[in-house]
Amino acid sequence: MKKKESKTTLIRDALKALQIKRFTLAIHDQSFPSFADEEIGYGSIYSRGAVDLLSFVKELGFDTVQLGPQGKTTRFNISPYNSSIFSKNPLLLSLWRLNEKYPFLLSGQDLEKLTDSTPYNTEISDYEVDNERAWDTVEKTVSKVFSKFSERKNIDPEFLERFVKFRRIISKGPDWLEKDAVFEVLSSQYGTDDWKKWTGPDNSFIDRDLYCSANLHDKALERIKRIHEKNSEKIEKYALVQFLLAEQHLETRAEVKRKGLRLYGDMQIGYSFQDIWALRDLFLKNYYMGAPPSRTNPEGQPWGYPVLDPDLYHVKNDFGSAMILMKTRIEKMFSEFDGLRIDHPHGLVCPWVYKIYEPDPYHSVQNGARLFSSPNLSDHPDLAKYSIVSPQQISTDPDCKRYDDNRVQNLTDEQTDRYAVMLDLILELAKKAGVSQDDILCEVLSTWPYPLRQVMTRRGLGRFCVTQKADPFNSRDVYRRENTSPQDWIMAGNHDTKPVLLVAEKNTGSQWYSARCRILAQELVPESGRDEYYSLLTRNPREFRDAMIAELFLGPAQNVSVFFPDLFGMKEIYNKPGVMDTKNWKLRVPRKFRDFYAGQTQSGNAPKLEKCLAMALRARFKNNTEIERLCRNLET
Repeated sequence: MKKKESKTTLIRDALKALQIKRFTLAIHDQSFPSFADEEIGYGSIYSRGAVDLLSFVKELGFDTVQLGPQGKTTRFNISPYNSSIFSKNPLLLSLWRLNEKYPFLLSGQDLEKLTDSTPYNTEISDYEVDNERAWDTVEKTVSKVFSKFSERKNIDPEFLERFVKFRRIISKGPDWLEKDAVFEVLSSQYGTDDWKKWTGPDNSFIDRDLYCSANLHDKALERIKRIHEKNSEKIEKYALVQFLLAEQHLETRAEVKRKGLRLYGDMQIGYSFQDIWALRDLFLKNYYMGAPPSRTNPEGQPWGYPVLDPDLYHVKNDFGSAMILMKTRIEKMFSEFDGLRIDHPHGLVCPWVYKIYEPDPYHSVQNGARLFSSPNLSDHPDLAKYSIVSPQQISTDPDCKRYDDNRVQNLTDEQTDRYAVMLDLILELAKKAGVSQDDILCEVLSTWPYPLRQVMTRRGLGRFCVTQKADPFNSRDVYRRENTSPQDWIMAGNHDTKPVLLVAEKNTGSQWYSARCRILAQELVPESGRDEYYSLLTRNPREFRDAMIAELFLGPAQNVSVFFPDLFGMKEIYNKPGVMDTKNWKLRVPRKFRDFYAGQTQSGNAPKLEKCLAMALRARFKNNTEIERLCRNLET
């Protein structure tokens, strides 16, 4: 047995002893490394570099990989949380996999020309997304592939049959593929994907409202027909790209499974321009969804996301169009992933909504309301009909803000079930797909309104605990490890926080840092050596970082997640939440990540997982001979 394999076994033994159910690496697609001969400036889990990283991840003891949303982004906004809910991002196409699987579409010579012909931005490193290069390369690739596909020369008949079947299956449900393809055609015609800016002398009015059911009159239907007639090749090209991405996803998921890893998807709460354009009739007309003021964002966050119309949840005891949309979306995700991260589940249970037409969006979101918990607000009278609770169930405390977690005081079982309708649909479809409830993650952070808390508690769903946000002066703080439950997910950081080492270095000497050092020393070291260890932590941010990682394994939470910059000891920020920054969403794992990781762990910039696990084991199992033997083996 190879040494690295024995080390993997030791790590897995340590995780088992610590009762950790899921050990997850969180990484978004664009952050995967690529081999030099497949590099386009953008990562993809379908790439050869990603396959290599997955093997490395398995060696380190991880059993799960958590992706971000895989939807189609735009050239000017690469945030996966503003991407399409059905179509996958063409930038995820693996050119290497295309050539390997379908050389009749992309030859080796084609691949070499494509990866060499698009110039590098010399100011961008190999661990940063080059969005412009990626777009240019993928556009050239798709043109080359579709040209060969259209000729129908040497095309595998089975490939054609699968493509036809792919289009036929999707067209039987809400035909997202057709609508997204038409949107692509019109965006190109008008020069923008912001459909509100589509103007022109001919069909712009119809095009803006093309799929709104109230406007699906003869003119709209005729317009759709003419778009198909004049742009049949462009529509087929769009469908071909989505088919190729679906094929690559199936192949990659099978490889992930063979490695003994789970693959989680991410269901974002927001919608892209193309989703809003195609699905506008399903959303409330006068309200957007956002986030109210909180400890993280005191001003609130006016996201501008639409919210599904509750009147379209059910029609005569059957699913209405809003629920059909959700069902289609969730079924697709469970056909592609072993688990699901639910982004901002508040938006499914008790969304915070604010008026669209107020001139100041921050003033509007700060004075918004909970969609299903506002029976008697004078400034939001239209929300009363959606309220699940009565005025008698609302707090009468004058200091209780309408966004406070405990504004709703109590719920009946029937009311809880009404709040839970969307989450119950997810759980029902998960069970049908053979997905364990343990593999459903609810991204609940600093705010946990009573209705959402009741729904999740009754259904045994866990929340997130981001320990770098912990308040060491408040023993009841939700980000404190000891306040987690076994079903919760604990992490030192995520895609919206700074890397842990950077947090440690920036805060050294602060009251927060000193208090956290004291708590970590109490958690990890016997009393006899506690003062000495506390002194070490206060002086050494790297030791503090290691203690933060070790703390994750102490329970009660049994699901541990590590964001990739923290694994590799990177100090670059992946995303600054709530601001537009040209560096957001662009950090990648370096191409030569094995050498990079070895150098980072040797220098102390990256944590040694074996050391962190040994610290956690000794803290959990004091004076245990067998555990001590495991710790020494881990450390050698």
